[in-house]
Amino acid sequence: MGTSGSGDQNSSAYAPVATTGRWLCLLLAVLPLAACQAQDPNDPLADGVQHGLGIHGYNYTDQPIESFSVDGTWGGGVRVSTPTAGGGNTTCCVPVPNPRLLPQTYTVRWIAQMCRERVRGDGQWITQYRSGWREKQVPYTGPLPARPLAFEVHFYPNDEIRIEITDDIVTPPRVILPVDERGFRPGAPDWPECTPEQLRAFTE
Repeated sequence: MGTSGSGDQNSSAYAPVATTGRWLCLLLAVLPLAACQAQDPNDPLADGVQHGLGIHGYNYTDQPIESFSVDGTWGGGVRVSTPTAGGGNTTCCVPVPNPRLLPQTYTVRWIAQMCRERVRGDGQWITQYRSGWREKQVPYTGPLPARPLAFEVHFYPNDEIRIEITDDIVTPPRVILPVDERGFRPGAPDWPECTPEQLRAFTE
């Protein structure tokens, strides 16, 4: 911008152009930020402009998913789904895919396993958890809705993940499953003690 804005320093005729160029660059830099800040992350069309799609997780596995991301954008944690709710909250945002460029592949990274270990801290033994992350390339084939509103990530057992883009902010879970008072599926075991391999590979 400094090169294009300097103009011919010996001619005052270029001064208005340089000033206008600087203001235009500033305006273009500020406008997307202002639009993002003004937007309700739960409604990408709140101000009449499509800014992106809120990410919403659904968890049909046996245990909670403490964290996940889509192409590096954090999607939050996802409790196990209930008969009426998917388990996740809405976070912002991923771009709306170009329907002419489908199918599109997204990188989903999530905490697929956890284990617990006993450590000494503050003069006493405490329990802390370690996280085992996994990553998977997940395709979205479409079709894209005419009015896309939400980017849904559905976690199924055995590391199966499906992506759906819907024309509603929040849709019902695809699988109706029970949940117990622990936030796990009935009969599912609690997080196990860390094995030596998990202590080496999992993050704190």
